Amino acid sequence: MTDITNLTENVINFVVSHKDTAPPVLLDQDLQDTPPVITAFQHTPHTLINLKKLAKYCAFYKNYPLAIQLLDLATELYPHQHEYHYFQAILYFKQNNIPATMLAIEKMLQIMQTSETQKKHILNRLQDENFKKHCIFFIDNLLKEFNLPLTQREFNIFILPYDLTNKDQMIQYYYSVYFVMFCNTLKWVDNGQLTTLLAIEYDVNGSSPWYHLCMGRLAWILHDRKQADFHFKQAKKLSIKQNIIFTTGDCGVYTWLSDEEIQNLPQLQKDQDPFQLKMWQWFYADLKENHPDISIILGCDFKYFRYFPKFLFSLIKAHIQNNYQEKTVISICLDNPSPEQIKFLRKTAEYIHLHIPYFYLTFGYGLCPYQDGAYFASVRYLFAPELFTLYPTQTFIVDIDAFAYSDFYSRLKNIKNKYDFGLRIYAFDHYGNQISGEPWCLGAGILYLGDLEKTKAILQFLKQYVNYAYDPKNPLNWCIDQCALVQAFDYYIKPFWNTLSVTDIDHNPPFLLSHIIGEKDDFYNHEGVIDLDNFHEVLQQLIH
Repeated sequence: MTDITNLTENVINFVVSHKDTAPPVLLDQDLQDTPPVITAFQHTPHTLINLKKLAKYCAFYKNYPLAIQLLDLATELYPHQHEYHYFQAILYFKQNNIPATMLAIEKMLQIMQTSETQKKHILNRLQDENFKKHCIFFIDNLLKEFNLPLTQREFNIFILPYDLTNKDQMIQYYYSVYFVMFCNTLKWVDNGQLTTLLAIEYDVNGSSPWYHLCMGRLAWILHDRKQADFHFKQAKKLSIKQNIIFTTGDCGVYTWLSDEEIQNLPQLQKDQDPFQLKMWQWFYADLKENHPDISIILGCDFKYFRYFPKFLFSLIKAHIQNNYQEKTVISICLDNPSPEQIKFLRKTAEYIHLHIPYFYLTFGYGLCPYQDGAYFASVRYLFAPELFTLYPTQTFIVDIDAFAYSDFYSRLKNIKNKYDFGLRIYAFDHYGNQISGEPWCLGAGILYLGDLEKTKAILQFLKQYVNYAYDPKNPLNWCIDQCALVQAFDYYIKPFWNTLSVTDIDHNPPFLLSHIIGEKDDFYNHEGVIDLDNFHEVLQQLIH
């Protein structure tokens, strides 16, 4: 049992010894006013909130033994609070006491009521020689595997910064992921905690890929484009040099173009065709001199083409329910198709031409030298300017793993009547300012372009951006379409925010994106499979 009298005296003496030192309130608001906490602790030492605040105070000033004693009392008094064992694990880890760290983690798992299988798996993984010395960085990933509660941000702050001197590349990588994930939990606009943490991190570990990534993101949120460009360039350079590769969520630094590069894009792109688009074959629908009311552009490779029949069927179904009123053209850009897929497109285009009024299918196909997901996601941007020239009307650019809602055309009418643009701007405020996330978190799943004059310039920009920013030597090009889109937003939409009408397309989306359903296979099977084999059968049933 803890000697409360002795503990109280030690805590009071420690706090008094630091009375002239400003507490690090920017890192933890709990430490803003410590004397009242001490007074309360003296009168009621059994109160959990006071024990926690004082343990954090001692930990910030690196009196880990005293902090652990306070937590010992907390776990004695409140044995079902698993998070305080986790806090102890952190403090043991900071003292390089790995056996005690592991024991505290085991106690945490016991109180969380994990199954024996779960507990054994997690502890065995942490005991691995590659992980054991740095086990604290892997806990959340292991908890996530079993959908268990994750660790607490208020305690995780004590892990950072972590001195990486003489640490191997694997630990640097995992630390970088952990550091960025933790920064994601902090406020990016009201950023006192974040800026303080980044300053301390730089003091300990100097210039690093993850430091520059977070600094670039912060500069972007604070509208400092020059600093954002500088830090993203440094993050990319150091990442490649040190072979510490960013996750897919952070890999936008590899395809981020600076303001200076963007100003020179037209000259840089002149007569360039890195994707060999001129080799593609196109089959254009005969609109019989009709001007389309809406154009929808999709793009994919032969694998993702499996989602196209359902997308097409859903749109035709909505078109029929709308009494064929809106002249609709859908264009698909298909990379590396199979003979069966080409045959399907030709047969389907002909059938639609004969049997479905005011609905048109245009398609093109070819083979790019770069076969990866980033290119497949961007191919729709590469052909969009030409398709817009052919069909100069309000335009959607959409993920192919989606389908149209049954009331698509009523939603479309509302969008066309009210808005110039619709984007997935969930990380933006009502003034068009981004307030959280990476610059490239502007979702590319649904893009609505209603202002025809600006649309022409935007689509040309998107094509030029992808053409120039894509680099097969990059570790990842995955976020290139989102980088292109947010930069187009920044140059062509945001400066005119007060005169344009822009909506978050997720508020009333005309299409259902696959992630709403769940995994890709769940979406594919949702409400029944529609594929190359049964498409024409279900379509004939629909129209007859």
